[in-house]
Formats: sequence, structure tokens, C-alpha cells
Amino acid sequence: MLTWIERKLAATLFATPPTATVDDALKSFLKAEEIDPGFYKSNQYYVAKCYYEKSDYSNAKKWLQCAAQLPCKNKDDRDTHRDLQQLLAKL
Repeated sequence: MLTWIERKLAATLFATPPTATVDDALKSFLKAEEIDPGFYKSNQYYVAKCYYEKSDYSNAKKWLQCAAQLPCKNKDDRDTHRDLQQLLAKL
């Protein structure tokens, strides 16, 4: 999902741009959730973002609602909560 300029910058910095896909990311986030459910508010948010990118809005909404139920323990969680509310409003 990198733009052309982001790919060129990544190629300059890393020799080759990242090749992971949204499906790869989703698999990793789901595995983390399987190992320790609800361990990190951002993890559920990123699961939702992956589903959103895949146009699976039903699952995206489900994961956003789950993430919204988790408590905000720190500033990162509060930022994530704000972002997930914005994405949820789009759905």
C-alpha cells in the first residue's frame, strides 16, 4: 500500500521496499490476538484496519467495537481509541 514515492524512499533506505501484504499483516495480528486476546488495544485496531483495507467492513466494524471496549491504559491507547472512533464513524 505504499505510494510510488514511498517505495522509492524505501528502496533508497533498505535496498528493496517491503513486500508484506495486508493479508500477511492480518495473519500476524490475528495470531497475536489468538495468543493473548485483548492484550493491546492497538492490535485489535490494526486487525480492523486490515479488514477495512480488504473491504470487509463487517469484520472491520466488529473488531473496532471490540477494541473500543478495552480500557485506555496510556496515551497510545487514547490515541488509538480516537483513531478507531474515526474509522468506526466511516462505517
